Amino acid sequence: MPELHIGSETYQDHTETNEAGDTFLVLGKPLPTQAKSRRNARARRHNKIRRQTQAQVPDVWGTLGMDGARGLAWSGRLKYSAQGNRRSLPEESMPVTCEEIRLIRETVPEAGAGNRKVLERYISFEDVEFKDLPESIDEDAVPRLRLTLMLGPDEGAVVYYQLYPLQKSIGARAREEVELEYIQPQPTKAHECDGRDRLDYSIPLLSSKQIEETANGTLRYTAPHTHERFVVKILTFKRRNAETESVLKRLHYHIWGHTHELVRWNPASAAFEVVDGSALRQDVRTLFLIHGTMSSTNTAFAGLLDGGNRSWIAKAHAANNGPYGQIIGFNHPTFAEDAEDNTAAFLDRLPRNFEFHGGVDLITHSRGGLFGKYLALNASPLHIRCGALAACANGVGFFTTGRRIAKLLSILRTTSAAAPVLKGLMALAQHSGEFLMNQPGARLMTPCSDRLEAVLRSPAGPNPAKFLPVVGDFRSDLVAHHRFFRRWAERGLDLLLKPILGNQHDWVVGTAEQYIVAPECYPEGWSAEDLTAARIHTARHSGYFITKNSDVPNPAPARIERFLRTGKAW
Repeated sequence: MPELHIGSETYQDHTETNEAGDTFLVLGKPLPTQAKSRRNARARRHNKIRRQTQAQVPDVWGTLGMDGARGLAWSGRLKYSAQGNRRSLPEESMPVTCEEIRLIRETVPEAGAGNRKVLERYISFEDVEFKDLPESIDEDAVPRLRLTLMLGPDEGAVVYYQLYPLQKSIGARAREEVELEYIQPQPTKAHECDGRDRLDYSIPLLSSKQIEETANGTLRYTAPHTHERFVVKILTFKRRNAETESVLKRLHYHIWGHTHELVRWNPASAAFEVVDGSALRQDVRTLFLIHGTMSSTNTAFAGLLDGGNRSWIAKAHAANNGPYGQIIGFNHPTFAEDAEDNTAAFLDRLPRNFEFHGGVDLITHSRGGLFGKYLALNASPLHIRCGALAACANGVGFFTTGRRIAKLLSILRTTSAAAPVLKGLMALAQHSGEFLMNQPGARLMTPCSDRLEAVLRSPAGPNPAKFLPVVGDFRSDLVAHHRFFRRWAERGLDLLLKPILGNQHDWVVGTAEQYIVAPECYPEGWSAEDLTAARIHTARHSGYFITKNSDVPNPAPARIERFLRTGKAW
């Protein structure tokens, strides 16, 4: 394990400059001691860093410096991998790293054959002091490190922060004590294709010091973090080269086993089962569940399914004297397709001239609310009566710049326990934020985009569907025991979400955006005066449907049931 004492006599042996004159540390094996070998090694790494060769240089796996700065105003001791760890077994690595490796092997077939296919490297900053940091910061002006990772054209990478308490030994590090934050690569012309020999990562310098809000509302760095390790983990692996077009559709199919899937609740098995459109009934009242980003019917609405035949869903079915003769869902891609694509795929699965004459009620979550609104506008065979829209993604601040997407993926990863969701998020983290922002499903959630505005427009027709926004705001008492949220608050990182999502948010969608409903779609009893704190649920993004084991009582399911039954907002 090399240790670089920044400022020592050997410091210059570990530095190089690029074409722009920026100084970087070279990560890899130390230079040989023999003079001729040393000169040759210097020349090889110099040519590689200056892009004078695309050939891989085994002794150099990356460079590290400040993003946008010529020098390195650092002091202390930097630790990093010389070559890397190819074994990464549970008895030799932290559980969170082993979990990421398992997800890679399950998602990337080329990385799944044997234990020697994934290479683990790290950079430890726990003994490094970063100087000349600005007194006042904001989310878009946080100082950043720049990591350049040298890769072969057939290699992929997952990069993330790994933060955990200093006092814990390896054996005592429980999964929940480790905070993982994804770092996405910068866009490159050949990112998904043959030809690129490196990826660049702009790493926000958020972990060496705490962040606090001043009296005038600005943010500043305060005391250093001496109680946490600050480590960047790099996992590289063989992968199949793929064109960018449709890569996310293929990814969705690989992870979920389908691209589109119609499911129906079976009272006998107390579970959703895949059905053909011909199995649906036209003459009964229907409840339609629509999930959100990187999810499915079962994962998004797990709280309503909890309890089998005694669950919220079971009680809503006619078999248990509920109002609905059938309860259905539609599993669909969320990044690779937008609401128009999803609607076309759903209608394509219905028999010719099929109509839901008994009427349809909706329960949606997050981005699923946009799908539901689009159905109400453009899918007349459904005869949609009303819909409860939980945390509707009517514009999500994370989709305004590519560098914000990694925050969203990290939050979704921590708030979900579903294995397919974790695989999907890990796979998305391999792509640049700009690549994901340009996907149809992401543009649908981008504030002020044409695709979003088309969904939010006033509906046509004399009797539009009525929509109840089920709105949430995160409050600390909701997850007092949850280490991720508590430690983000301690470090002040949640303050950086305010300019992205607003002062009130559920960590994914701003509360103000969740409220947006066309006036013609207001439910009975709704008025502007009702938009008060008393009408806002205490909720994090994945917790709107929780019916059990919640730290704070959750009135949302009962409120949804009352609205669907009476059509009244309150």
